[in-house]
Amino acid sequence: MGLHDLFRFLLVLALVAVAVHRPGKNSLWQVEGKRFLLPASFFFAAFSSGLLLEPRYEAIWANSTLKHVVQFLDEHGDKSDDLLCGGMIWTFESGLQPYLNVSHPTEFFKHRYAGFEMTFANNPPQFIILDGYTHRKFAKYWTFIKENIEVNYARVARFDGSKYPVDIFQIIPQARGESGFIARRGESK
Repeated sequence: MGLHDLFRFLLVLALVAVAVHRPGKNSLWQVEGKRFLLPASFFFAAFSSGLLLEPRYEAIWANSTLKHVVQFLDEHGDKSDDLLCGGMIWTFESGLQPYLNVSHPTEFFKHRYAGFEMTFANNPPQFIILDGYTHRKFAKYWTFIKENIEVNYARVARFDGSKYPVDIFQIIPQARGESGFIARRGESK
């Protein structure tokens, strides 16, 4: 038909109204109006809201990007390393620990964590991934995090091919007091 879904819905509603409507004293609009219009209004509101919202919980990172990032983290990180990132897919797939053991970075966006800067300064994450969402999820601390990235971290990998590039930063060993840098698992760190 080539009609937009909303117009199809309205057309069906109109056809139902015409089919059910009987002229005279038992008219649909006089007797059954509330029974018909209330559910129709509800479905119309739900349908049009669904069209406007357009649920977009799709993967914005290509499978190849995910594979490369996880492979890099697997080769250069330890399971005890913590990771600060905007999307939890990186910690989940790589097996690394979320920073401060917070299960999802949205918690940093919703709440102000007292002492976040102090904790970050004393115990910075081994890796930071800028994935297009990190600056949003950590908006309350973004200036602080960005300054620390510039001073204490080095970009060790970049993966393109998705909606946003994925940059991996690793702490510079002197900033954390460790030796070694992007060492492969099994090599000395």
